[in-house]
Amino acid sequence: MSINARVEAILYASEEPISASDISVIINEPKEEVLKAIKEITRNYRKSGSALEIKRTGIRYKLQLNPEYSSIVAPVSRREISPLELKVLGYIAANPGCIRGDVVRKFGEKSREPLAMAIERKFVSSRKFRNTELLTPTREFYRYFNISPKGLQTKAQDKALDGETVE
Repeated sequence: MSINARVEAILYASEEPISASDISVIINEPKEEVLKAIKEITRNYRKSGSALEIKRTGIRYKLQLNPEYSSIVAPVSRREISPLELKVLGYIAANPGCIRGDVVRKFGEKSREPLAMAIERKFVSSRKFRNTELLTPTREFYRYFNISPKGLQTKAQDKALDGETVE
């Protein structure tokens, strides 16, 4: 088996982005060789017009579908997060420290299940506060959606300054 094939297999099988160092340990090859393989695989995907790409986030890599093919695969792919779950997560992210009642008032009783999912998946932390809970996005939320907390707060602050409601 070639190093490229083994690196590609690891990237394919990994659910989360993985570092070249971790791949190196798994396949018992030098990190420099793993990085070369990642670059070569990336080049080959681009050259062939593949629907796949290797996405780099910080020092980690992930084999994924090229975003331009998302609409094509939508009818056959399973949604990981429902539209209501996304709305609830977006509201909490834009309003860190909001209370559970705020979310239920905003989205109704149907928001209880998506909120429980967000807490279970560790996208949102829930902390007891008086007779309710304070809800805050977690590091996992920011990592999963590949956004920075500061960037999100700035957008929310800009909207607030413009007199818009943050949702």
